[in-house]
Amino acid sequence: MARLQALQDPVTGLVPESGSEDQGLADLAFGTGPSTYHVLSVGYALDLVGARFLHPIHAVADTDPAALTASLDALPWRKEAWGSGAWVDAWGTAAYWNLARAQPNSPGSLDALFGWLLTHVNPAAGIWGKPTDDNRLKVVNGYYRLTRGTFAQFGLPVPYVERLVDTVLEHSADPRYFAPDR
Repeated sequence: MARLQALQDPVTGLVPESGSEDQGLADLAFGTGPSTYHVLSVGYALDLVGARFLHPIHAVADTDPAALTASLDALPWRKEAWGSGAWVDAWGTAAYWNLARAQPNSPGSLDALFGWLLTHVNPAAGIWGKPTDDNRLKVVNGYYRLTRGTFAQFGLPVPYVERLVDTVLEHSADPRYFAPDR
């Protein structure tokens, strides 16, 4: 527990790649590199042993609503719904860890996050992003990542769940991913 907690950079609240703690801390930024995923992996490892990060995740706590919505708008939803969903998963989880430490996030940032998600979901498919041609893999996996770190973690219902079921069933019929030999 102490080893994991000691990895966290107190300035950004992020966790660098293991072994690089003494180099490149100034380069830590949310949304780039492994430190974004470490919000999840290190955070949940600490949670499993009944501990928390020692410091707030300032890289998220300090994000105001306008900067957050600009970041969400800039994500590559069309080409990389999976990666975009992973970014949202990590941001929502970091905000959640901050609240668990009684560390406030920027006022209105969670409202902006959920407002953006609710106004950008595809009501015909129940997902964020668009399938590429005949492939739903990235949007289905992006959906899982996005909703895990936001709606599920905060105990909120997901929008257009019936349409999502249809999208997942269409994806499960794709023999490239689901067949007797797969």
